[in-house]
Amino acid sequence: MPLFEAASNSFHSTAERWKEDNPAKGTIIVEINTDPDSAQPIFTLDDNGMGLNDENYKSFLTPFSGHKLDINGKGFGRFINFKVFDDCFYSSLYDGRLSTPGARHFIFDVFNNPEVRDAANRARLKRDIGTKLELSQIKEEYREILSASDQMDVVERFIKHFLSYFISPNSPKIMLNIDGVQFDIAKHFSEFFTSDHQFNFDMTLQGQSYSFSGALSRVERSKLFNKHAILFQASDRVIGSGRDISNKIGREFFRRDDDSKYVIVASASGEYFDDNSNNERTIMTAPSSDVDAIVNRIVDEIRDLETERFEEIKERQGTELREALMKSPLLRLGMRGQSIKQYVRSKPNSWTDDEFVQDLAVLRYRDTKNWHEDLEKSLTDVAAFESKKTEILKRADSNSKEALAEYVVHRRAILDIADTLRKMTTDGSRPTEDEFHDLIFARNSDSTTTNMKDHNL
Repeated sequence: MPLFEAASNSFHSTAERWKEDNPAKGTIIVEINTDPDSAQPIFTLDDNGMGLNDENYKSFLTPFSGHKLDINGKGFGRFINFKVFDDCFYSSLYDGRLSTPGARHFIFDVFNNPEVRDAANRARLKRDIGTKLELSQIKEEYREILSASDQMDVVERFIKHFLSYFISPNSPKIMLNIDGVQFDIAKHFSEFFTSDHQFNFDMTLQGQSYSFSGALSRVERSKLFNKHAILFQASDRVIGSGRDISNKIGREFFRRDDDSKYVIVASASGEYFDDNSNNERTIMTAPSSDVDAIVNRIVDEIRDLETERFEEIKERQGTELREALMKSPLLRLGMRGQSIKQYVRSKPNSWTDDEFVQDLAVLRYRDTKNWHEDLEKSLTDVAAFESKKTEILKRADSNSKEALAEYVVHRRAILDIADTLRKMTTDGSRPTEDEFHDLIFARNSDSTTTNMKDHNL
C-alpha cells in the first residue's frame, strides 16, 4: 500500500508539471530492496514532477486538502506509510520562481510533535526538480512478507493497481528496480494488457445520473488474473483487488482454439467510484445493489465481445439439461412450453444441471398446484368447465404423457439392473434370490412402512 500511494502522488506530480509532454519528459523511478536487514532504504521513489512547492507542501501538511480533492485524492496516503515503516524521509527540489530551485528535506513522523523535522543533512535529489521519498525501518510484522516477495508478482501488481495510467496515452516513463534487477514496466504492460474494447455508459443510481468509462482486455491467464475480473477505479487507482465475475460469466476463464487460456479483465471508472470508496481506496462503500447493477452492465459488454464463448456456455448448459430431462421427463412441464434453448438462455450462465432441475421442479409443482385448483373450481361450475375443458384436458394429457415417459425410463433402468444381477459373478456363482427381492421390494417390509417411491413394483 505505501508503494501504491506514493507512486500515485508521483503520477499526479509529473502530469501537473509536464502536461501533454508527460510521456516524453515525465519520469518515475521506483527502487525496492527486499532485504529487511539492509542499511539501504527498503523503498525509494524518485520523480521529476512539480516538487513540494509552497502550494504542494501546504497540501502535504493538510489532510483532505482542497488541492488533493481537485485531483480526486484524499490527502491520506502519507499516513499509510506508518502502518509499515518507522522512517519516512522526503527530499524535494521545486521551482521557487528564483534563479535557483527551492528545496525541502525533512523527516515526516506522524507520531512525533512536530510531525515534520528538518533533515537537510541526508541524501539529496539526483535531479534538479522533483521529489524523492525513502522509506526505511520496516515493522517487524512485515519483514517476512517483504523477504518473500516475488519480483514478477510485484511487477504485475504494480501494473494492475495503476492500470488506468498505463492505458492512458499520457503516462510518464516508469522504471522499476527490485534488488538491482531492472524491469521495463511499459514493455511488461504492453505484453500483459491489450485493450480490446472501450465503451461508455450512463446509469441512474440512487436517483442521480452518473457517467462511466470502461475497457475490456483479453489477458493471458496467470497468477495475478486467473479468473475473469472487474477493476473499479477511483482517483485513477484500483479499489481493492478487483471483483471476481466468473460466476456471472459462467466460467473462470476462456479457452482459445489453440487451447491457450485467457481471462477478460474489465476496468471501469467514473465519478461514482470516486464518491463511493474509502480513504485508502481498498473497499467500495456503495450499496451492493448499485454495484451489482454496474457489474451486470459491464458483463453485457463482455457478452457482446465474447459472443462465441457465451454461445459455447449455453450449448453446454443445453446438453446438460437435455440429459437431465431424459432421466426425469416430468420436469419438462416446468418449462411452460419453452424450448430447451429458450429456457436455458433465460437462466444464469453459472447454472449446472442441479440448478436447472431444482428450478424446473419448483415451477412444475407450482403449475400442477394451480392446475388442480382450476380443475376443482371448474368441476363445481358447469359453465366454467365448458369454457376451460379443452385447456384442462390438454394439460391432463400432457401430464399423462410425461408421466408415462418417466415410467418407461425408470422401468428400463430396473430391467437393466435385474439383467446384470442374474448373470454369474466373477467367481462363477449366481446372485441370491434375496438380491432380486430387495431390488423390487425390500424384504421384511410392507406397503404401510414403504413409500411408493421407495420400491419398484
